[in-house]
Amino acid sequence: MGATDDPPSTETSFSAATASGIASTQHNLTFIPVTWSTAAAPDTSKIPATVSRLDAYYDQVSNGRIRATTRSVLPLQHLKFTPTAKDDACGAYKIDAAVASLYQALPKTRYEHVVILVPAISGCSYTGYGSVGPDVDSREHIWLFGPGSFANSVVAHEFGHNLGLTHSDELSASCALTTPKTAAPFSPCHREYGDPWDVMGNSTYAPVNDTATGFMSSANLDRLGLLAANEKQVVSSVSTTVTIKPVAGRSGKRLVTIPWGTRTFTLEYRAATGLDSWINSANGYVFLSTGKPIPAAGSGVVVRFRDRVSSAKDAAIFFQRPTGQAALPVGQDIPVSGDGGLKIKVNSMSAAAANVTITRRADSTAPSIGTQGLATGYKEYANGTDVIKSSTLSVAWGVDDADSAVRSVALQVDGKNRATYAAPAPYAPLRAGGLKYGRHTWRLVVTDIWGNTKTSEASVILLDSGAKPKITVKPYTYLTVGTVSTKSAPARVTWAAKDECGITQSQIASNRGLRKLAASPPKSIGLRLGVGKSTYFQAQAMDCWGTFTPVVTSKSTRATLDKQSKRKGYHGTWTATKAKKALGGTEQVTKKKKAYVTYKVKARSIGWVATKGKDRGKAAVYVDGKKVAVVNLSAKKTTYAQQVFTKTWSKAGTHTIKIVNLTSKKVGVDAFTRLS
Repeated sequence: MGATDDPPSTETSFSAATASGIASTQHNLTFIPVTWSTAAAPDTSKIPATVSRLDAYYDQVSNGRIRATTRSVLPLQHLKFTPTAKDDACGAYKIDAAVASLYQALPKTRYEHVVILVPAISGCSYTGYGSVGPDVDSREHIWLFGPGSFANSVVAHEFGHNLGLTHSDELSASCALTTPKTAAPFSPCHREYGDPWDVMGNSTYAPVNDTATGFMSSANLDRLGLLAANEKQVVSSVSTTVTIKPVAGRSGKRLVTIPWGTRTFTLEYRAATGLDSWINSANGYVFLSTGKPIPAAGSGVVVRFRDRVSSAKDAAIFFQRPTGQAALPVGQDIPVSGDGGLKIKVNSMSAAAANVTITRRADSTAPSIGTQGLATGYKEYANGTDVIKSSTLSVAWGVDDADSAVRSVALQVDGKNRATYAAPAPYAPLRAGGLKYGRHTWRLVVTDIWGNTKTSEASVILLDSGAKPKITVKPYTYLTVGTVSTKSAPARVTWAAKDECGITQSQIASNRGLRKLAASPPKSIGLRLGVGKSTYFQAQAMDCWGTFTPVVTSKSTRATLDKQSKRKGYHGTWTATKAKKALGGTEQVTKKKKAYVTYKVKARSIGWVATKGKDRGKAAVYVDGKKVAVVNLSAKKTTYAQQVFTKTWSKAGTHTIKIVNLTSKKVGVDAFTRLS
């Protein structure tokens, strides 16, 4: 018998990445042999046969969608240092840095593989080493250590890492039924590389030659996007019976997926056919660690699972042995979840297929929504609302389902679905483009495979085009109702600003001490204008992104008070009635119905000041010959110097106001006010 160890000395991948769909394309390998003063040069004559075996393997498992070829073999490179087993990854990084200049001209794509051939290093446990997905230079990297690394079980394994795959490991039989759904990998229950079939496991069970290695697992084929829709099935009912074809048969339904909270179980059928033709025969070697013979991998229905956790290494696919043997026996209900809610029964097996029934607990709970928010390019202004300078909303998210799996995540904007992600990983941002600039609300709607739905609370987003905000109306003042004094009159100042995403701050000031700042669009502000004094205003606004308008300055305005104790223009019976609180000491008063007064003046805003009380009546107000209002001066309490009517124009002009008594009760005129 020969001897080998368990697990074998292969590699530990060094770069975090996620497997993604593979397009039909050619992968190019560039070989760089290296040596140093005490080492023999790698045998580059083995490269053509090595690449031929690699290409043939991936041609089969991908049905022609992944092919490999040699781009070039560079001259032997002599290192100025001696790598040792104590170096990080047996010196892989140092070696790569020493030869990096040689491959800089290669295209920076995932389809370029830099393969460094390294002589055997004493004490180094690696036969091969590879990046999981593209390295920092956007290319793939593989290191092959020693002459044994040319075996296809090593090269195809490292190439699988380059495609984004992690290890296929084993959960020991003693832990299979006691491990909860969220069991952590790499516990005492776990054995790295323990999968006896998958190329991403170990090759301990395979015949010891340069060619043999098992067919890639159906779960890994699916991670690479190599299975068509009719080659896989997701279980979403309490009882499902399915016929599974051999994974190495290269066609038919080869993957059954059972989502189970944070764990996803998969089923496949291993039969001794194609690349798996060796699986029912022992290879004649023993485990170095125990001295016991290595058994045949065996055929049958295989259970694997994958826990959804943060670490790329922890995302490996595990081979589970719930019965203490590699594959499931025929005719038994085998519980495969720690809580007993999931059972699998193999009804029958033949060379052509396996018939399996999956029984599981129904899922009646809604999914959960964790992290959610804008992905990039946003800022938050004072009231907590997010702002983006784009017409595209990009939302990052995290969702989960405790009892099955998420089917879809939809992004709703203003109540309508604008983007839907049909799978819960790898949590790519959802994007809704072509939105109008301004205010929108968005929320996530998550649905699991059983139809249970969870909707997030609505969030507000402001979209800014980048255009600067504008002040569309300069500040202007106008008289308002209220109490007039000899020193001031009631008025308001108003102005307006505009921006596509909204005005979020406005401020206005005057030369008379007014200072107002508001976290809102401009609003009219009540104030008192000094009689006989010129007043002007300055205003500025800020949009949702924090961009300010220029400061704008209004024209000056002057408030004037015309007391009526000695005025002309009164018709009918009017009496100058003394009143201490009247602005001029007296008020012109009439009780004669249809008595009237006219007041002609050049102004932009005018006001009528009168007394209100129980004995007061109603008056009609005409402006420039047109009746514009009826003012009721009746009140429970007597109040003096009340500005009871105002009229404002966009610019100053000559206007006539006429006040006509409509009853036999008192109507008075204390004063007229005006703004220039």
